[in-house]
Amino acid sequence: MIVNMEFQGMEQLLKNLQEVSSLDVVGQCTRHIINLSKLETHRTMKRNVPRSRDHSKTGRYLGHRFVQYSPAHAADVIPVSNTRTDTDGRSNAEVGWKLSDNSAQFYMKFVEWGTSKMRPREFINKTNKQCEGMYRRIAETTLQSYANKYLGD
Repeated sequence: MIVNMEFQGMEQLLKNLQEVSSLDVVGQCTRHIINLSKLETHRTMKRNVPRSRDHSKTGRYLGHRFVQYSPAHAADVIPVSNTRTDTDGRSNAEVGWKLSDNSAQFYMKFVEWGTSKMRPREFINKTNKQCEGMYRRIAETTLQSYANKYLGD
């Protein structure tokens, strides 16, 4: 899941922080926001991932028994990437599965995006919609705490 965050309404606070402090502080603040956001996104997504009633029946059916792809449920092993900073100073992190994923829970891309015989469940989009307000609150509180620390009260 990729979420782009724009800090609208906080431009002046961010500008003041950039003027007073170094680029390292602004980058550190951005990485802090991304880290907090990815943890909350992971927590929310874990609640939204569809769960089967009997996990032992997931996987391929071989005549008389199911062969599981993974002993763990997908909600328990949601992939979360490390926070990366691009050359232009933007930080990002990924939570969830990609279309090119071939891990033990590769089938989650079929659950999210659907197939010709299965409708999409769209739990990643649901997570994104639930977290939008939270992203803004995290950004506001983190920016405010960094501003108080470096600009004074």
